[in-house]
Amino acid sequence: MGEEFYFSRGVALNWNYCKASRWAFVLVAALATQEAAWSATVRKLELTEVRDRAESIFAGTVTGITQRVGDTGKMVWTDYAIEVDDLLKGPARGASTTLSFAGGTVGDLSIGVSDVPHLSVGDRCVFFVASGEHLAAPTVGWGQGLYRIQEARTEDTSRQLLISFDGEPLQLAEDGRLLRGPTIQIEGGEIVETAHLTAEARRQRVSEPVWTGASGEVALQPAPLAAQAPPARRFASYDDLKLFISGALGAVPTRADHR
Repeated sequence: MGEEFYFSRGVALNWNYCKASRWAFVLVAALATQEAAWSATVRKLELTEVRDRAESIFAGTVTGITQRVGDTGKMVWTDYAIEVDDLLKGPARGASTTLSFAGGTVGDLSIGVSDVPHLSVGDRCVFFVASGEHLAAPTVGWGQGLYRIQEARTEDTSRQLLISFDGEPLQLAEDGRLLRGPTIQIEGGEIVETAHLTAEARRQRVSEPVWTGASGEVALQPAPLAAQAPPARRFASYDDLKLFISGALGAVPTRADHR
């Protein structure tokens, strides 16, 4: 069964029935809204699905960002140049590679797509890259297949956390298996709990636009939250993730996450 994408006007698109992914993406965008910003929700995947669907998994740092208009002239794509420093699965990609995500600004054409990851130069991430063509993001499950490696203070110790673009950190269950934790953000090196906010409330926490154009603001950057004392957690390490990718470490099913 293919992944399903649910759009803001109630349109559902199944990947198995799309013959030309980017054309289908542009078509649905045109049907769904006349504005330059639209939203889509990707089905929640098990951690094992994200791993197994990825043709290539690697860690790397964003070194450059360019934006361009696609072949149809209706979609803007953001290309991220990535310096690969650790190949975890799949064929060799060389010392550098480029991943393209839907959305961005070129001249007066500005398009934002919710739930599609956007990165900054210097971001170090783990990328779970799907095979073949893609609708809007090359990573499996869009934000589910992209983990930022971020420094944060936990129990008076600074350590690296793995946080998906959807805001879910990788943690270890009591039995040692990998699981997704409740959503957080890192603000000034401190962990900020956001799980108590609804998805809509998180979207409404805005300050400065990420992309602007002739049509005005189309994608917004979340405003900072006050740091809160986080509950006790066992955050997973990069080595734990590598064990999971190799199959040596299991994962808690999604239905049991956050319990």
